[in-house]
Amino acid sequence: MNDLIALVNLDETSCRFTARKLRGERVYCVILPAGATLAEVRETEARGVIVCGGAMGEAPECPLISELVSAPELPLLAMGDAALTLCVALGGSLSADKAGQAVAQVRFAGDSPILRDVEDGERLLRCRRGFELPGEGLLCMDAEGPLGFRRGSLYGFAFQNEQNDPDGTQLLLNFSTAICGCSAWWDGPEIVHRAVEEIRLAAGDGEALCLISGGVDSTVCAMLGKIALGDRLTCLLIDTGLMREGEADEVVRLFEEDLGISVRRISAHSEFMDALDGVTGTRDKVRTVFAILRALTRHEVSDRAEVRLVLQGTNYSDLLGSDPPADLELTGVRVRLLEPLRDLFKDEVRRIGAEVLHLPESVAQRQPFPGAGLALRVLGAVTPERLSIERQADAIFCQEVEDSGVGKKLWQYYTVLDAPDDGAENGSTVILRAIQVTGQSAALAARLPSDLLERVTGRILSGIPGVRNVVYDLTPSTSYARMEWK
Repeated sequence: MNDLIALVNLDETSCRFTARKLRGERVYCVILPAGATLAEVRETEARGVIVCGGAMGEAPECPLISELVSAPELPLLAMGDAALTLCVALGGSLSADKAGQAVAQVRFAGDSPILRDVEDGERLLRCRRGFELPGEGLLCMDAEGPLGFRRGSLYGFAFQNEQNDPDGTQLLLNFSTAICGCSAWWDGPEIVHRAVEEIRLAAGDGEALCLISGGVDSTVCAMLGKIALGDRLTCLLIDTGLMREGEADEVVRLFEEDLGISVRRISAHSEFMDALDGVTGTRDKVRTVFAILRALTRHEVSDRAEVRLVLQGTNYSDLLGSDPPADLELTGVRVRLLEPLRDLFKDEVRRIGAEVLHLPESVAQRQPFPGAGLALRVLGAVTPERLSIERQADAIFCQEVEDSGVGKKLWQYYTVLDAPDDGAENGSTVILRAIQVTGQSAALAARLPSDLLERVTGRILSGIPGVRNVVYDLTPSTSYARMEWK
């Protein structure tokens, strides 16, 4: 596959935003780390490169920009601070920065295809850093001087794309299609077709297991496996005892009755509770839970000689910043671990589930849930008693939010049981959390109606023994990874 753009991540927020914008225009892109080299870009077979920089008014280090200046074999678009790095690499100079954000009237000029249908207008500049690149054609400027330039197939714009910015999106699309020659092929049916073929090829004539939790990622993954392999697919649900009230039973019913997929359910409550005894730290809980999940999966696969493939619903957001997954090494057999959703953001997985696979809305729009389950929402020690309190409180909160009709506007809503203090006999504190995504990777606490919060508080305090306080968390989330309570 060589019909794609490589994004270089000098600023995570800007890079993810750019990726979503391109994919929203059906242009496929992959994200590479800040230190990516030209050799690594060649391995992706990309037709062009976009370097996504921040807005600090500084020229960050980027080896790839230096390489493409020396040997411009691929078109390059440097955005934000990356444009300053490109300017310096081309022999230009930077002027003193002007602190503080400002709204500038930006004017585009020239007949370059990258400016097709891009209109002049206001743009927010978080930090204005001037530059000078003698002898080069300017592409845009404001009252203070140049903001964009071109040398051959190298382009630089010293601003970032913004939310609800059609001209910024058009700029990205022009670069990808008119300059790099990419086509707009990244749509739902094509994604499903490619994933199904990948699964068939990986499974060969063997059988496959799909690890499921009931979330949208694992459900979409299972549906792709069913399309590819039919009855050769079995779903594996490891009931950890860390799921929400009645959730394991509902997952089995959904898969077997609604989706027509066979489920093998392993009840492992005691194994997880024993392992979590005395474990209080978040990272330690995650390591403990996933170690048991891996061990049980390995044991299940080792007992099924016909299984040659394990499917897992890891999405692109899960993979960013992580080491690539390794194959499962088992005694006497090599079983491959395949993640057919690894190129999709969460919102893309939801669209595939709803628009192509026609999953029920309750599944396609289901809230994210941590892989370690309620172990992460029971702060401090995890005991059967504290899990029971958390389940009951969460069920009350979720029911009230859904009955009020505000749930459809929220990304997540859930409860957290705070760690007990030294005077544990005084009772527990339940934390309510509800957030709305504000664009890119950030989220803010939702402004829930006061009567809703009062009803939830009253029901929890009167209906769950041992709860002393109910509080609402107003902390914003600065990234996708921090949307879960920490």
